[in-house]
Amino acid sequence: MNLKNWTWTAIIALIGSGALHCARNGATEPPPAHPQSSAAEQMFAADKATESPGITNPESRQTNTTPDEAPAGPITSQTFQFEDLNLNAGMYEWLWKAYQADAAANGRTETDPAALHGDFERSLALEYLLAQYARRQKLNEDPWFRAEMWRQENQLLRVLVERRIRENVHVSAAEIRAYYQANPDKYTDPERVQVRLILVDTEQEARAALQDLTGGDDFAELARRYSKHPSRDKGGVLPPFTRGTYSDAMESAVFAGKVGDLIGPLQTELGYQILEITSLQEKRVIPFSDVESAIREELLQRKYNEQYQELLRQLKAGSEFN
Repeated sequence: MNLKNWTWTAIIALIGSGALHCARNGATEPPPAHPQSSAAEQMFAADKATESPGITNPESRQTNTTPDEAPAGPITSQTFQFEDLNLNAGMYEWLWKAYQADAAANGRTETDPAALHGDFERSLALEYLLAQYARRQKLNEDPWFRAEMWRQENQLLRVLVERRIRENVHVSAAEIRAYYQANPDKYTDPERVQVRLILVDTEQEARAALQDLTGGDDFAELARRYSKHPSRDKGGVLPPFTRGTYSDAMESAVFAGKVGDLIGPLQTELGYQILEITSLQEKRVIPFSDVESAIREELLQRKYNEQYQELLRQLKAGSEFN
């Protein structure tokens, strides 16, 4: 599956450290090898025995994870055990959740959670092996690597700062109500009208169409037959509109009418119009319950922006980069 969405975090956690620890549930002995991952485990064990000085012998390993830190769900002591890799239970659980989210986003539906979890741990093993190989090749001393690690670390820390600010931003019910009442225009639906249109080149054609309509002919049929407007394919139907959409002459006529009225001929820059009003919606106040959630989000974002900008101002004021 595509691990792109969470791999950078795993690489930062794995490559950026000399070792990764994930002893869980107090287990002191490794479980039987997964049948599909024996090669990776063998490589992992060989690497531990030869070229990873920070990795302890399985016989003498100790868990630094308390029972309260142990991940919930299908993660059990019967899965892979990674020792001394500087990945504690909290980090492990975060990566596991990210992996599950990525699997769901890629359309993977798993009836056996243990299978998905096995794939996850094998991917961690592979990331570790690649990281150890890269360190042996001294790739972690490459200028690009150091610059990218610096950039990634700073970006992740910025995300945590932003998250901390959001966690401390709150909006009360009174604030939401006060904002709604202070902005009536924002929460009012303007009057709307919908019409059918026949557009022709001459006044004579328009009067002929109007005469046919008053004689009982079908508006949609006449629109398809005579109108040069693109709406003719839909029987002349225009989308509902508010004031300011069409010409003043057209809007003055239709907003002053009532449903069923025939209007025209009206002369416009495009030609002569015959209009039929099919619906009218009066101006209405949008109920508070319909917009309460949106107002809350708007106010939370506004407060967040204010606090974030204030933090930046303070940081700049205390540095030489202002």
